[in-house]
Amino acid sequence: MHAFSPITDSNTGIIFIPDISGFTQFIKQTEISHSQHIITELLELIIKETGEEFSVSEIEGDAVLFYNTNSSPDFEKLTQLCIRIFKKFHQHLKYYARDRICQCGACNSTEKLSLKFILHSGTITRYEVGGHQKLLGEDVIVAHRFLKNNIKQPEYILFSENFIKASKIEATQLETLSMNEEKLEGLGNTIFYYQPLRSYKEHIEEPPPRSAIAFPQIKTGRMVEILAQPKELLLMLAEPDHRIKWMKSLKRITLRDQKINRILSSHECLIGANQLEVSIEDVIANDLGIKLFERARMKRPQIDFIVLYHLEKVDGKTTRIGIGNHFFKSKNWATNLFLLPVLSFMFRFLNQINLRRLKKYAEK
Repeated sequence: MHAFSPITDSNTGIIFIPDISGFTQFIKQTEISHSQHIITELLELIIKETGEEFSVSEIEGDAVLFYNTNSSPDFEKLTQLCIRIFKKFHQHLKYYARDRICQCGACNSTEKLSLKFILHSGTITRYEVGGHQKLLGEDVIVAHRFLKNNIKQPEYILFSENFIKASKIEATQLETLSMNEEKLEGLGNTIFYYQPLRSYKEHIEEPPPRSAIAFPQIKTGRMVEILAQPKELLLMLAEPDHRIKWMKSLKRITLRDQKINRILSSHECLIGANQLEVSIEDVIANDLGIKLFERARMKRPQIDFIVLYHLEKVDGKTTRIGIGNHFFKSKNWATNLFLLPVLSFMFRFLNQINLRRLKKYAEK
């Protein structure tokens, strides 16, 4: 009888580790949650942009461990892959900075995030745990040791000496790289090469300004004073985990493409038995207060309307807030004549209930 071995194969291959850095240790729950969501979005972007060139072994905190045992190292091809991922990464951060709503420490520091890459060639041994393929072996450990180096720049592509030798790099290409020899943990003196990425970041274009939206004139009902700052209330309005705790009959919020609500993002709400598609159209903020505009589309009956949350700063501790609605005309004359006036009255009543619930939630 043969003893069972979890090892499935052992081959020469490439180990690829994109690693995100820059987030500090946060204390507030919102900051911890948002930093995790932001990293998740970025890791998903990295995996998508890497495509079929590598297989994912596992997610390691703020990094992805990739491997490839089907092709030999190609210096030019993999360098261009890293540069493409790097540009997409920082372009995503620029758009996030333009469209973010939340002003917590995590959301405000996204532009400080950095990305580096490790490319190493060696022996990769795969083994199975609970139906999942994991990597082991000396070269997997070596690749991770390269993350702890003394390179001064925060963003670069690091090529191990093994990778350089296996890739048959041309002399002209090698001359473009910097060489280091460091004593790495458990490895002794180790030679590696690296290419800084700063110049590529400097040429990433800024996102264009969002198109101005002409909103209809919306009157809010009776405003309520709440013992909280406008930016604190904005978080309670835009953050699904907060809103579901104060909005009457709201049972579920499902975000579409992003992990965190931002301007132009959309989500589905289940309010009672009604499903609504909601998009955050704009947030206008100044020293006097904040206006949050949402557009909601009710599926049954088909109703399209705008919700305005108007926050006015009273003093350093208090905000006055009101909610208003604008219902767009329907193609159905009966809806316009009978249903919209009823809904308008119902929403004015519901808005006051929600303001009282928000006040209680914010001041608890």
